[in-house]
Amino acid sequence: MQEEFEPEYREMDVKALAAGLPKVKWSLVFMAVVSFVAAAWAFVTPSWAADELLSMLPWFCIAGGLLGFLGTVLARAPWTASVAEPVLCVVMLVGGLATLNFPSLMSSFAGAFGIVSILLAFYVLFAALEMYAKGVGVWYVELALAVVVWVLAFMGLVGALGLDGQVMLASLAFFVAAWGFVYGAVVLTGVDPHAVPPMPAEPELAD
Repeated sequence: MQEEFEPEYREMDVKALAAGLPKVKWSLVFMAVVSFVAAAWAFVTPSWAADELLSMLPWFCIAGGLLGFLGTVLARAPWTASVAEPVLCVVMLVGGLATLNFPSLMSSFAGAFGIVSILLAFYVLFAALEMYAKGVGVWYVELALAVVVWVLAFMGLVGALGLDGQVMLASLAFFVAAWGFVYGAVVLTGVDPHAVPPMPAEPELAD
C-alpha cells in the first residue's frame, strides 16, 4: 500500500526575513512600481485626454524621486553608479515639485514625457553600470533596456507617430524602464556595497 505524500511544513524564519529586508534594492523596487503604474495609466488614457495625463506627470516625478531617494539612503544595497542614483532621484523630485507649482514649465506633452523618459533611461543605465562594476547579472541586457527607453524617448521628442503615437510611446517607455528596474532590483539585492568583481585567473606558463 502506497503511503500518502504529506508536504513538509516549515515555519517561516521571520528574523531572517527581517534581516534581509535592508539588503533589498528598494530604490529600484519603488521605481519599478511607480513606472508600471505610470505605464498602465498612459496605456488606458486616450489621446484626447493627453492633458490629463500630462497633469499627472509631476506627481509621478515626485513619487519616483522621493521613494527612490529614501530607498537609496535607507537600504544597505549598493548605490547604482555611486552618488549618481541619489542625485538623479533629487533631480526628479525637484523637477516634479517645480512643474507642479509652475505647470507652464511643461511646454508640451512630447517634451515633458520625453525628458522624463530620458531620466528613466539614465537610471536604468546606472543600474547596468553597477551590475558591471559588481560583476553580477547580465549587465548588457540592462544596458539594452536603457537604450530602448532612450530610443522611445527621442521618438516622442520629435513627435513621431502624432499625438496618438506619443501617448503610446510614453506608455511603452515607462513599461520598458519598469522591467529594467525589476531586473536591476533582482540582481543587485543582497550584493555587498563594497564587493569587487573577481579578477580573472592568470594563465599558467608552460615549462
